[in-house]
Amino acid sequence: MTKILTCNRTGLPFVYAGGNKRLLASIPSNGKMKAMLKPYKASGNPVLPRSEWFALSRRDQFGGTDWILDQQQYGECVGGGGAGSLRRARVLGGGKDVKLSPGNLYSQINGGQDQGAVISDALDALMKNGVCTFATVGIDPIFSSQQPAAATQECTRFRVAEGYHCASFDELVSALLLIPDAIAFYGYQVGSNFENFDKFGVAGHARGPGNHCNGADGIALLNDGRWVLDDFNSWGYSWGPFGNGRVYIDEEHLFANGDEADVCVITAVTEDQQDATDPPAAAAA
Repeated sequence: MTKILTCNRTGLPFVYAGGNKRLLASIPSNGKMKAMLKPYKASGNPVLPRSEWFALSRRDQFGGTDWILDQQQYGECVGGGGAGSLRRARVLGGGKDVKLSPGNLYSQINGGQDQGAVISDALDALMKNGVCTFATVGIDPIFSSQQPAAATQECTRFRVAEGYHCASFDELVSALLLIPDAIAFYGYQVGSNFENFDKFGVAGHARGPGNHCNGADGIALLNDGRWVLDDFNSWGYSWGPFGNGRVYIDEEHLFANGDEADVCVITAVTEDQQDATDPPAAAAA
């Protein structure tokens, strides 16, 4: 069972994972994401019938300890979800793997306070500004006034070129299955039942608009017939039902009880002009 406590420093709810506080600090967008991002289905993208879905695992590719971030005592789950999703999308698009900074992304969207962030703000920042490398800024510093001068220019190399808002689980799964570079990026509610994992490794459910942000790079079909997202968390590699920083998230986590947390998919990234393996689109043509 997950014990939800309140942090004296921030006033935010938190859980203990691996002996450290992990703040639950994804802030609901109140519809902002829908207005900012193009809708997946209405933009002409196909939605696969469930009879045509198939399992997709990238644990062999993204399964090492270096792929799971640890937000430590900060409320930067949105920064971790955004940086981790963009990193994976770049690799799937043929770019060189470069670990990206959750601290830098969080600094762009937290308003100068460690009070969490809105997922749609993170996508907006990744499209407009980008994010720097983990080598330049790691988990921290988390405030814009503390960012090194080199980070701003470096951010322009690592940006999201296109993303969509997904209004249903079917849209999200279809995007992951049909778009080769797609990575999911979303919020959901962590409640007292969250770490009551079932026998398949699916997290417990709670009602609410979403207080935590993660991403998913795969899809699995369970023996009981449920389709689930292979979710990568930001609470360290040793956390979770599999001891690898991952957990399964199902449709109810994202779209149940009339509560829809911010759910989107990154589908294309910009080219890094300093990466010889990722040439400009014009040259490739």
